[in-house]
Amino acid sequence: MKQIATIIFLVIISTTLHAQDNTSIIKKWSLIEIEEFGSKYPKTDVQKDDFFEFTTENKFSGLINGQVVEGTWSDKAAKYILTPNKEKSTFKVNWIKLVSIDKEQLVLNYQSVDLIQTKLFLKPAE
Repeated sequence: MKQIATIIFLVIISTTLHAQDNTSIIKKWSLIEIEEFGSKYPKTDVQKDDFFEFTTENKFSGLINGQVVEGTWSDKAAKYILTPNKEKSTFKVNWIKLVSIDKEQLVLNYQSVDLIQTKLFLKPAE
């Protein structure tokens, strides 16, 4: 009986860990579209290589409109906190927030220094 309980426990843990890996922020994400003022737009030629990459060292880097953005991230009570490094980033933002994440899409919202909010829709890089 203990063996069956142990096997069931290991299967549940394995499944849970696998599910967490599928929605992990730690990977490279490629831009697919943007949203400004409630309207969605395909990426432009300037944005064609835009991405975000999150590392296990709790750092992120990427391109927004072809310009570098860097910073740190943390996971506090199942909520991701993104903090841009304004000195190292050539693309200047006031803040970046994680709107949603699942295994197929990451949605970020940022406010530029001219107070315009933009949503970035990203997918896992291939």
